[in-house]
Amino acid sequence: MINPLISKEGFNYFLSLVDSHHISKNSLEQVISSLAEKSPDQLEDTKLSNSSTHKFIRSARKRNQIIGLIRIISELTKSKEYKKVLDVGSGSGQVTAELARAFPQSKTVGIEINNTLVTTARKNYGSLGNLSFYEGNCFDRLPLKPNLIVSLHGCGSITDRVLDLAIESSADVICVPCCYAKIIGNVPGNYIEKLKLPRSKTLSQVKEIFTERVMERVKYLEGYLGDGKTTRARIVRDIYRMLLNYDRLFCLIEQGYQAKVTYLTQRELKINGKKHLNSSLRTVIIGQK
Repeated sequence: MINPLISKEGFNYFLSLVDSHHISKNSLEQVISSLAEKSPDQLEDTKLSNSSTHKFIRSARKRNQIIGLIRIISELTKSKEYKKVLDVGSGSGQVTAELARAFPQSKTVGIEINNTLVTTARKNYGSLGNLSFYEGNCFDRLPLKPNLIVSLHGCGSITDRVLDLAIESSADVICVPCCYAKIIGNVPGNYIEKLKLPRSKTLSQVKEIFTERVMERVKYLEGYLGDGKTTRARIVRDIYRMLLNYDRLFCLIEQGYQAKVTYLTQRELKINGKKHLNSSLRTVIIGQK
């Protein structure tokens, strides 16, 4: 069942929220949380030998994200078997390898454009029999026809390309968008027109509002608001991110998908008993055929 907020009325409602200066931070946070199917489970305290360094905190965040991703896929596998899983933008292979370990019955393939990272991934995880890495550009031909496509932090328009690949393959898709300010900026020339937003029929009807009030504001807020203490300004930024993601959700729905939103991690994580903020880039778009 689709969340009633994932609708044109829901889009207009969220747009009205960011125009209002009379709604409290807590109220905004509750509203944006209501879009998610459910809150992610609270993970156990992470034990690290040196939690004072940024490197170790980043490591704990990444571990949280991988666990969250595996839990989401595990929920989907209760009703569907995924024999071929594709990880787009697989980098050094850590996420792809964890997916291969968690789902040994599946053939898991990572695609990555950076030759050095592909070499590293093959060296570190080549012993896994159900795992392989492919050097290539996701804007070109795929190494296999998957029935599940995954992308953890697909930069800019990579997320939109991932959705297209899923639609072309009639595959389910799980993606965590990031780098909202780089949309279109990291796209090959022959794809620029195809990936110009809005792409959904629903929001093409309000193209001027979407491009001038949503996309421009997203780029502006991404430019000067980093992750940190949860403030009203950061929640407003997250709502603008969601407004942009509405176009992606509508694209899936218009292609016959059940589309929904969830969160990859909790807002906070514990490291050696102390609370730290997780990355704010934790919104997950899920599309099921």
